[in-house]
Amino acid sequence: MPLWQSDVKFIQDGFKEVIEALVGELGLSKSYFIISGCSPYKPTTKTLAMPAGWFWWGGEILPVRALATTDVTSYTNPVVRLTRTTYYNPNGAKNFIHADLTTENVANVWHDDYLTPTVVERSAAFNSGVRLGVGAWTLRDILKYNHAEAESDWLATSSELVEFKRIGRLVVLRGTMYNNESVTGFPVPVHAEIYMPTCGGTLVIYNGTGTWRGEQEDRINGLTYVAASPYTIQDTNTINDDNQQQSHQNPNS
Repeated sequence: MPLWQSDVKFIQDGFKEVIEALVGELGLSKSYFIISGCSPYKPTTKTLAMPAGWFWWGGEILPVRALATTDVTSYTNPVVRLTRTTYYNPNGAKNFIHADLTTENVANVWHDDYLTPTVVERSAAFNSGVRLGVGAWTLRDILKYNHAEAESDWLATSSELVEFKRIGRLVVLRGTMYNNESVTGFPVPVHAEIYMPTCGGTLVIYNGTGTWRGEQEDRINGLTYVAASPYTIQDTNTINDDNQQQSHQNPNS
């Protein structure tokens, strides 16, 4: 039985489609993300580099060429831009023999597209593609931050004396508040108002604002409440240029 190239393609596509479907689901429907490798890093404060790897590119898995160590002293905030290169491996050229025994050289047989990295300014605008900064999430990071409760650092409010930490939907407070002092910047609570007794009064949290009612001052270390929405960590170093949007971390999200 003759074996046609379309038969080989059918066999390969069977594996390829399953792998791409799994990676796409694990990536939570994101258009662009690092699967493995190709994470930009700074060998020194004045250089930028990136190893080779694999990348999810709008529904396809494509190899990424490495970026050699590049001097970035002329950039304010350098990042790596990936662009797709359509490539036909010349080693795939074949001599085709016709029925009359004449031969024909057929090129462009092995289609091996890849992503080419270049250094650009983070603030530069493009109509398509993706830019990666140091710390861009890999598939492992996506799974890590989206399938477990995220924990923040201590985050600031409008008062220099009051901070809070977020763990999922839990909000932990610390600091000192004064009588009838109004502090803004708290995460919005799950209910319209939350009343928390303190040693010398009551702390009221409502709509992102906290007011302590009591004596001259009181410490609120360790007081906790439930926020209306969970804390999430955003990947601010993978910039999708298809829609010119960049996500930013919001401590109250």
